[in-house]
Amino acid sequence: MVFKINKLLCCNPLPRWLALCALIVAGLGAAHAQSVAMVTDVQGRAATQPASGKPLTLAITTEIAAEAAVRVEAGARLSVLYLASGDEYAFSGPAQIRFGKAAPQVLSGAAAQRRTPAKEGKTVAVRLGNVTQAGLVMRGSSGTGRVRLLSPVGTRILDAVPQFRWQAVAATVYRFRLTDALGQLLHEAQVQGTEYRLPAGVMLAAGTSYAWEVLAQSAGGYGYGDTGISDFSLAPEALVAEAAALRPGEGAPVAERVLYAAWLEQQLLRDEARRQWRALLAERSDDPGLRDLAAQAQHM
Repeated sequence: MVFKINKLLCCNPLPRWLALCALIVAGLGAAHAQSVAMVTDVQGRAATQPASGKPLTLAITTEIAAEAAVRVEAGARLSVLYLASGDEYAFSGPAQIRFGKAAPQVLSGAAAQRRTPAKEGKTVAVRLGNVTQAGLVMRGSSGTGRVRLLSPVGTRILDAVPQFRWQAVAATVYRFRLTDALGQLLHEAQVQGTEYRLPAGVMLAAGTSYAWEVLAQSAGGYGYGDTGISDFSLAPEALVAEAAALRPGEGAPVAERVLYAAWLEQQLLRDEARRQWRALLAERSDDPGLRDLAAQAQHM
């Protein structure tokens, strides 16, 4: 799928929203080949009505198959994004809907509210299906040893002065090490707690990969035993600017923030995406789609 990003989105919140809606099919995996729409928000109950089998309760990021019949219960609201056009449709229950290949058909209930995206601007590929599965192919991206690294882990980052975090183990002191892609030591420090920021003299280069390692000294002080290591990279300046331009403003609709989090995932900005999923889950704690996304992100 592809975002159409309007050049004016930096200064106007409407084009930003339209940019986040403007998705067209650019090659789905076989498992998603028949999907025509994706749920970007749901409040109350909405579920498929298959001819046979068990209905599927819709959740945020659920993909809807072509010709699927959906019932939106009384008082419920459903927002979906049509993958072929990038058009957004909002439904209020009670309603019966059939999702055709090009557009939905409301069989009963109030007419859908449609929002059409802007059609001008550059394109950025975005895969929305199974968004948390995209990742950097990096050594030690899940952490090794008994020191579990929390962030940044196997991700691109936007902050040139990141905060490194890890879980505590039985240790009196930790040794932090930062190396470049060739394994050359760039910085080393002893740390008392489980967080660390680089000093002002250590500068990260945009678009460059790094590895960081935490070694835990035994409680008895007899050397370093437990360790954890992972890689990360500082996003290119153009991507940092793009992320800032696309970031939803204060009070933005849930649907817009869902698309932004999905875009972050596709751009391998996983730490940023995790923050978005967690914030969304805090607002919609009953949504199983968000619960799954937040749980997957927690273990990455």
